[in-house]
Amino acid sequence: DNSYIIKLIIYKLMNTNISYIFKSIIWLLRQFLISQKLKCKKEIHYKNINNVFTTYLGNNLIKNLDSFSENDTYWGELPRQLNIYKISSLFVHIYIQGIAPFRARETINLLNQKNKLQKHLILDSLFNFKILFRMILNFYKVVVKSFFLNFEIINRKSFFNYFIFFENDLKNDLLGISLIRNIYFTFLFRELHNSLNSQSKFFYILENHPWENAVLNIRRSINLRNTYGFIHNPIRYWDLRYLFNFKKFSNKTIISNIPDYLLVGDKVSEKYLLNYDTLKSKIIKIESLRFLDLNLIYRNKEK
Repeated sequence: DNSYIIKLIIYKLMNTNISYIFKSIIWLLRQFLISQKLKCKKEIHYKNINNVFTTYLGNNLIKNLDSFSENDTYWGELPRQLNIYKISSLFVHIYIQGIAPFRARETINLLNQKNKLQKHLILDSLFNFKILFRMILNFYKVVVKSFFLNFEIINRKSFFNYFIFFENDLKNDLLGISLIRNIYFTFLFRELHNSLNSQSKFFYILENHPWENAVLNIRRSINLRNTYGFIHNPIRYWDLRYLFNFKKFSNKTIISNIPDYLLVGDKVSEKYLLNYDTLKSKIIKIESLRFLDLNLIYRNKEK
């Protein structure tokens, strides 16, 4: 039966390395099409802005557009405090799929019109044909090298095939969407930094995302050292977002994965980090603005 043979061939192809590569290219092309719809007609100038904050653009922002100048889901009352002290800032929004690109674009346009002190930019809108070509070329180089890796060595001294537990994850990182996504963010953040000034301070919420390491490597490669990672929740030893094995890693590895400064707003995290001498000089105590509304709740209960 020819139909059976065709289905069998398709099934085998979808379960081979070719399927990972094919899905990656499709994902990248889809991102490119989405990015074109995210571009604002009016160019955003941010060369002279020294304070850069990363956040996410999703339904949370669109539903609370009128209140963003007062409060952000991820940064709390930071936008309001920046306005009070008349501090210019750039908010770089990472687009979260699930909302229409045109709605995201219009949201950013409105935010830029409402507040002259704060500039807003969708990171994905920096995507262009030149970057697309460079991404595909970089992806091709990594994939070619991956084909020469010998995964069988993992099981040579074992009576059990441990590789079956993480084969898909490993192939996804070396050939699949995880690889192309990491390349995607690396090139976009590099494009962003081409327009930032040499005095810029970069703030992000520290959650151990791959793009965070990309930002650290980019900034250090161009000698920009003012990078701040905000630990917005107490560090728990089981929390994978803070999976940094400081005892095992060398000092060089720690430095490459940790920002220049750690913004700590709770005593639990501070106590945890003070156990490591290499981190003591990086710790900056701050007050978390995400939970200031609890003071109002407390006062109301007292009344």
